[in-house]
Amino acid sequence: MAVVSYNVEVINNTNKLRHIVANTLSLYNSALNYVCDVVLMHYDEIKELNNLERRMYLEHLIHNTKNNIAKYDFDSMYYKLPCYLLRDIESKAIGHIVSYKSNLDNYKKERYNKISNGKKFKKREPSLSKCNMLPSFYKDNMYKVISDNKIALKIYEDNTWKYEEFKLKKNDLKYINKINGKRYNPEIKIIGKKIYIKFSFEIEDVKLQDKELNKRIICGVDLGVNNDATISIMNYEGTILGRHFINTNNKDLMNHLLNKKRKIQRNSGNYKYLRNLHINNKINSINENIVNHTVNQIIKICLSYGVDVIVFENLRHKFKRAKRSFRARLHRWRKIAIYNKAYEMAHRNGIRVSTVNPNGTSRYAYDGSGEVERDNDNYSICKFVSGKIYNCDLSASYNIAARYYIRETLKPLDESSRSKLETKASLALSGTKLTYNTFKVLLNVIN
Repeated sequence: MAVVSYNVEVINNTNKLRHIVANTLSLYNSALNYVCDVVLMHYDEIKELNNLERRMYLEHLIHNTKNNIAKYDFDSMYYKLPCYLLRDIESKAIGHIVSYKSNLDNYKKERYNKISNGKKFKKREPSLSKCNMLPSFYKDNMYKVISDNKIALKIYEDNTWKYEEFKLKKNDLKYINKINGKRYNPEIKIIGKKIYIKFSFEIEDVKLQDKELNKRIICGVDLGVNNDATISIMNYEGTILGRHFINTNNKDLMNHLLNKKRKIQRNSGNYKYLRNLHINNKINSINENIVNHTVNQIIKICLSYGVDVIVFENLRHKFKRAKRSFRARLHRWRKIAIYNKAYEMAHRNGIRVSTVNPNGTSRYAYDGSGEVERDNDNYSICKFVSGKIYNCDLSASYNIAARYYIRETLKPLDESSRSKLETKASLALSGTKLTYNTFKVLLNVIN
């Protein structure tokens, strides 16, 4: 089982509401740290009890009832604290201290074993950190659903606890309601000047595809300059099952904003800063839209073909010596964002993700004829040594998919078996010159 969380932004965010939420979080963590100190002082008695008995014993120490006078003056310090929030504080305080004591015991055992054997021990002793957690709002007592886009949470305002309405986006709530799994109680937090409601779910782990190599269908993805993504669907026989070019409609607007930004940077003064900030926000928004559209299309196409593995270029290796211009950096950020989002979405759908060496995927023709010659007028078109005119990104996607199959085919073999294959194929089966043609030759030798 896995726990996933979604932060939903509050729309009716104001300075007053943010101040109230901040006070609620501050009061909650103050009470939590107070209870942690109580648990620490009575740990010897608490550690012998089970979970339910621990909480009951702790509540007996801090909470006054008709038949009990608490040892600690918690109720007067945190007046009218809701009982459900008190249960939440007790559970988290006990868990925090028990975890600290467990780590401390393990540290002492490890230290004793190392020193008794005459070895050096350099680890630091674990320290008890202050609690900074989020309150959980229990349904019907701390949390109510008012409408399709409104919820109410009981928070601390005017020296009492009362319900406050929070307006959320309908689409966010629709998406959350579609999730199948155990739903945890929502939490509230502040990031910068924004308020978020955090919804958490426990969902079943998705089992990734684990087929034999000769039965796998893979998707080679080239994140190029000319297209947002060029993908080729390939099977182990080297047959191309599908070719797709993914583009968005925001390219012209993005180029317009980048040119406008370049002109503004020539100016000076506050105008430059304010206008530049405004344009940067627009550029980042369009870039994020391109990322989302590209990844959604990649996953949609992969599911339609029953793809088992999506293969990308290794972007970390590729961007070690990247250009420093803003346009180049923006393109680099977009590629990394596409990979990260595709990695997450692919795993949700049971598809594996792999990477290959990016060097030479676009430089060498997929037919093995050698280095390509780029067209000066149209950079997306290249000319092979054989004279063939072809799409450069499509050729690169063939090579990316082929490199994955070559690597996985050679992985279980020892060095002597690899060298025999290289001798039979009369080709180097490693390095930056591996192409689709190399894979076809390797298949012929194996068969």
